[in-house]
Amino acid sequence: VPFLGPLAKAIQLALKIYNGIADVVGQMQLYGMLLQGKFKQLGMALLSGFVGSFIATIENGILGELQNYIGKVTVGGQDYIDWRKFTFKDFFNGMWHGLKTGLKDAANQLLRYRHDPGKKKTFWEKLKNALVPGYGHWCGPGIGQGAGETRTGINGVDENACRPHDGRYNTPGYNRLAADFELFGNLLTHFPGIQISDLAFGSGPSIGSKYKFGALPLFGVILPGFRFITGPH
Repeated sequence: VPFLGPLAKAIQLALKIYNGIADVVGQMQLYGMLLQGKFKQLGMALLSGFVGSFIATIENGILGELQNYIGKVTVGGQDYIDWRKFTFKDFFNGMWHGLKTGLKDAANQLLRYRHDPGKKKTFWEKLKNALVPGYGHWCGPGIGQGAGETRTGINGVDENACRPHDGRYNTPGYNRLAADFELFGNLLTHFPGIQISDLAFGSGPSIGSKYKFGALPLFGVILPGFRFITGPH
C-alpha cells in the first residue's frame, strides 16, 4: 500500500471503512447466533477465535520483524512494510526472527510469564492465565504494560482501546470503573483489522471481532456491575 504514492491515503480510508463494516457484520452474526439459541455454533465460533488469537499473535510477530528488517513506513497512523527496500536477506531474517518473536509472544499470551516474573503461581492462576483470552499487544490481563510491552498496537482496538485502558489500570488511584466504561466506548468506535490468519478459519467474524464480542459485555456490564456492588477497586 505505501508505495502507491497519492493513492495510499485513499486506500487507507477504504481499508478503515471495510474493517468497520466487517466488524459490524461480524458482531451481528455473533449476536444473531446468541439470540437464535445457536449456542453450539456460537461456542465453536468463539473457540476458533480463541485458538486463532495465538496464530494471529505469531503473525503479528512476523510482520513486526519484517518491518524492522526490511523497513517500514507509516500511513494514517498504521505501520506497513516498505517493500521498496526489499532484499531476500532482510526478508528471510525478518521471517526467522519474526517467527521466534511471535512464538514467544504466543507463549506469554498462554502463560502470562512476563507479568510478575519469578512469582510462583498456583495451578488455578495458571489455568486462569491459559483460559482468559488475549489479543494483540495490549488486550488481556498479563499482556501489555504489566508485561513490559512498548510496541504499537496491531490495530485500532489494540492501540486505541486496550492500550489506554491498560495505562489507566496501572495508574495508582485511577478509578477502574471509569476505565472500564472508557474501554467500552472505545471498543464501540474502533475496529480490528482483517488479518492473514483470519483466512485460516474461512468466512465469518474475524478473530478481533470475536474478541470484541466477549469484551463488550464484560467491560460494559459485568465488571462495572461488580464494581458498583462491591465498591471501586
